[in-house]
This record gives sequence, C-alpha cells and structure tokens, in this order.
Amino acid sequence: MKWIMEGGFSVMLQLIVTAGVLILIVRQLMLFSKNDSGATVKIKNYNDLIIYAGVLNLVIGLIGQLMGLFNALGAIIVATEISPVIVADGFRQASIPTIYGFWFLIIVSAFWIAFRVKVRTYSHSL
Repeated sequence: MKWIMEGGFSVMLQLIVTAGVLILIVRQLMLFSKNDSGATVKIKNYNDLIIYAGVLNLVIGLIGQLMGLFNALGAIIVATEISPVIVADGFRQASIPTIYGFWFLIIVSAFWIAFRVKVRTYSHSL
C-alpha cells in the first residue's frame, strides 16, 4: 500500500480506472455465460472498452511520471545542497505510476485477447 501513497494523484486515478475495468471483466464473464447471439455484440463493445481503459491507464501513468519529475526537478533547483539518495528516491517515486500503467496494460491485454478468441470461436459455432 506504500506505493499507492508514493504514486500520488495519478495512481489514485489509475485505481479508479482499474475498478471500472474489473467491473467490465466481470460483466464480460457474465455475458459469456448467457450463450446467445445478442450478447456477442455487447461483448465486442465491452472488449474495446477494456483495451481502451488499459491504454488510458498507461497514459495517466506517463502524465503522472512527468508531473512528478517536473516537481522533483523544481525542488532540486531550489535546494542548494541535495543528497543523491533523495534524488534517486524522487525518480523512483515518479516512476511508480508508469510501471503500474505498463503492468495494467499487459494484464488487460491478456483479457482482451482471451475475450477476442472466445468471441471468434463463439461466432464461428453459430
């Protein structure tokens, strides 16, 4: 939980997007259990939302990292003497949102691919 606090506001936004994607994934799984052709269109639409949310989460992470680096560099300019350990820790903390965004995109992409394969096999069986 420490990385959430260190990640700042952008990690909080990423967690909100993550919660929304988890809801979409559960909805996808529920639609697959219905096994009707009307659900296939909904599954395709929700699947697109899942991958878009993954990319959005990565973009939020990149913006969060840039904001963190900007703030860190501003503090370095003001400080007369600064320890290299503090600078390194600032860069580490600024990287948290981007790392989270990349991992989230990888995981969401796996679900996206799995759902695409499932939709294609279901469409061919009709």
